Amino acid sequence: MQNLLQDVRKQIFNAPANTIFNRGLQRAYVDRLGVLLKLDKPVQETSYASTGLTPYNPNLSDMRILIIEELDKLEKVIAKYANRKSGFEKRHYQELLSRISQFKTTNK
Repeated sequence: MQNLLQDVRKQIFNAPANTIFNRGLQRAYVDRLGVLLKLDKPVQETSYASTGLTPYNPNLSDMRILIIEELDKLEKVIAKYANRKSGFEKRHYQELLSRISQFKTTNK
């Protein structure tokens, strides 16, 4: 799972934030990590359970730890970009850092 998160981060954040598509993708990734971090109840069982798929229970998983680690790594990457950029791109990265900080604060 760590390798998957690393690969996704590299693909999404190696692209410059100079297009609305790239910025949106970066925001979506950060927000999705925040949603996964907030999960505290098992995901409801679906009709897929009969095929052997079981609901995800975040309380019994290492997912939270992996997401927090990913957010820490992502924070470092984004902070570097924020320091190198100016104008709108800089503000974009600062706003992503703010989102990450909020996720981490509300999930201690």
